Amino acid sequence: MTRSLIDRRWAAPLSAAALLLTLASPAEAGVTDWQRTPTPALDRSYDLRDTVAVAQNDVIAVGNRYSGHPPVVLRWNGQSWQTDTRVPAEQSTLISVTARGPNNVWAVGSTWDADAAAERPTTLKWDGTRWRRFNGIVNDPAESMAFKGAAVVSASTLWAVGDEVGAGYTRRPTAQRRDGQRWQRFVLPFQGTSGTVSSISARSATDIWAVGEERESVFAPRAVAWHWNGSVWSRMLIGDGTEFQPRDVVAVSSTEVWAVGLQPDPAQKPAVARWNGTGWQMVGAPPAPAGASLATLDAVETDGRGGVWAAGMSYSSSTQGFFAQYTNGAWTTAVNPNGLTGLVEGLSRVPGSTTVWAAGRESDASGGCGLCQGLAGVHR
Repeated sequence: MTRSLIDRRWAAPLSAAALLLTLASPAEAGVTDWQRTPTPALDRSYDLRDTVAVAQNDVIAVGNRYSGHPPVVLRWNGQSWQTDTRVPAEQSTLISVTARGPNNVWAVGSTWDADAAAERPTTLKWDGTRWRRFNGIVNDPAESMAFKGAAVVSASTLWAVGDEVGAGYTRRPTAQRRDGQRWQRFVLPFQGTSGTVSSISARSATDIWAVGEERESVFAPRAVAWHWNGSVWSRMLIGDGTEFQPRDVVAVSSTEVWAVGLQPDPAQKPAVARWNGTGWQMVGAPPAPAGASLATLDAVETDGRGGVWAAGMSYSSSTQGFFAQYTNGAWTTAVNPNGLTGLVEGLSRVPGSTTVWAAGRESDASGGCGLCQGLAGVHR
């Protein structure tokens, strides 16, 4: 998952669509002031996995139909969401989107290689005229690989992260950099038998963060963060590694990086960690909604005022949208603000503003939906 111009995630029932919300935040606006913006009904159920805001009248959300192809790309033009029909009609999945200006937009995910029965890493780039596909590196044709997050750091440089999945579903967390016309592959350092990377966020070409997990066994995950300093990726534990399953990260400054996710079983409540310039520490997280058996934060973004937004879902008898804002040293939370019910997977702030967009999947009282639209809310 990725967000902003320098950087920028529950299986659904068959009848799902995407949910798009925008949050407009004037000086007195609060955590409940999300507004839903209707998204188009497509030929089948779909969800939205991520969003990136380029400008107030230029927001892009990406996702997937639940069966079939092509992938879903929606664009907000300041008045409504429209389906971008210029996307290549291929069997692919889009998981993350990032941008550095209106003519440098990258959506990442995977295509399906039917001959090898494996996923292949792929990207789609919008150059202002068309979408072009650039496939990532396949290290071993017998392995699957899908990009799960991306950060564009210059006019020509993109970072994308994902897991190489081998025999026995062992995983290697991997970063790939596209610099002009070529890709470079980096295995992120990890300890144990398997590792996975969830998200990436970049401040510059020499200050990039990614978060994920490493495992000795399926029952012993450790939360880790990786940092790129322009030359090498370094690994560090988040806290003691045992309190956190990270889902998303946003880099604010050299002394402020936020990661959100959930506590491991059996707690399954929201968890937040923060980099302070010298180390990663677990910090106070927003409380789970009353009665929730599960609550997670799947996306995090700056709010344009010195705080952060985090969002995800909670579950009691149905899936509910869960929003949290951190300001003045404290969290405030909202569940299903203004009827925005579902799973939030991506957040993005319009550069230079306090306008925040969210993307995800709707649900109704049963936990499913008849026609789920995109998730986009505005808080100005």
